[in-house]
Parts: sequence; structure tokens; C-alpha cells
Amino acid sequence: MSSDLQQLSQQELLSLALDALRREDAGRGLAYLKEAASREDASAQVLFMLGSEYAQIGMIPEAKAALYKSLHAVPELPIARFQLGLLQLTTGDAAEARSVWMPLLDLPATSPLAYLRCFAQGLLDVSVEAWDSARGALLEGLALNLDNAALNKDMQGVLERMDAAQAGQGIPAAAPSAAPSAAAPATTAPAPEAATPASASPADVDASHLFISAYQHRGKPH
Repeated sequence: MSSDLQQLSQQELLSLALDALRREDAGRGLAYLKEAASREDASAQVLFMLGSEYAQIGMIPEAKAALYKSLHAVPELPIARFQLGLLQLTTGDAAEARSVWMPLLDLPATSPLAYLRCFAQGLLDVSVEAWDSARGALLEGLALNLDNAALNKDMQGVLERMDAAQAGQGIPAAAPSAAPSAAAPATTAPAPEAATPASASPADVDASHLFISAYQHRGKPH
């Protein structure tokens, strides 16, 4: 198959990878992405997709490397930057996550991507058990994010695990901030299997519980 892949252009490889991933043929999709990413003309989009796929199958060092390359090619890619920072946070490097996320943390409130600033800040607050500020930031992000339901679902799951951990310690759950009810739409209901057991302590609600998903923007790192 490798000799056949060498005959294909970047655009052809990208199109085939997208088609394979839509058909849930991860192995073939990964093969197309690896071939495209190995070339000198590899695009930031290909590198972002490759990093996302590596994250899905637990190859975290390879995922980080691919995402760093995507940002080297196009530094302003916001969803690639968010996912890289999330990988850093989930592997225990909060300082590096903050460094990666700094351009997102500096986004103005008027930016259409301001929800990424809220989510990044909220997750950093979770990592240091700043529960009230984490809740406020995550709820604000949920209210602002109207175009990435998969990401909202992950963040709603974080809020649910925070509630479970606080309840397990007998700590009253923080009251929701003054965010509109749209902050937690029905389509973002948390997955029950992801919840932290009621006996968990607040310290258990940390970045290591987060699930790195291939967001609905897979292949569209804008």
C-alpha cells in the first residue's frame, strides 16, 4: 500500500483520510495521514488531524509532536492549540498547558472563539481545585460555544465530575453562576460512565479524568 500512497497528492491523501475516518476506518485513515504528514509540503490541517487521531488511540507523545508541528506551520490554529494544551494538562504539565494556551487566554471577550479562552481558564482552575472560578469559566464557555457540540459535551462532563466529587466530600456544590440556561443544552448531557464516584475527593477531579475527543471540527482546525 505504501508504494501506492506515494503516487497520491496531499489533497488526495487528505480527502481519502477524511473519507476513511467518516467510515470509522481508523487504520486506513491513519495510514493516509501519516503519509501526508511525512512530506515536506505537509499542511497544518493534516498535522492537526494526525495529532487528533494519535490522541484517540492513546499515543500521546506522537499526538503532542504532531500538534506542535501543526502550530509551527500555522501558529494561530485555535482548536489545535486548545487540544495540545489539553494533552499537556492531562499528562500533568499544567505549566506547559498554560504556555500553549496563552494566545487563547488573551482572546478578547468579543472574539467568536472566546469560548476557548473560558474553557482553557476553567480547566486550569480545575487543576488547582479553584472550584468556583472553574465553574464560572466553564459555564461561560458553554454559553458562548454554539458550534462545537462535542467540545461542550466534554466540558459538561467536567462540571458533572466536579459536582460528584464535591458531593462525596459533603461540600455543597457551588451555585451556578448567572449564565443563561443555554449554557447546558440537552445535546451536551454528560455520559454517565464518565462520572466520578460519589466517594471521590475534590482532588480526584483533575485533568487526568478528561477525555480527549476528536471534536466535530476534525479536519477543520479553524
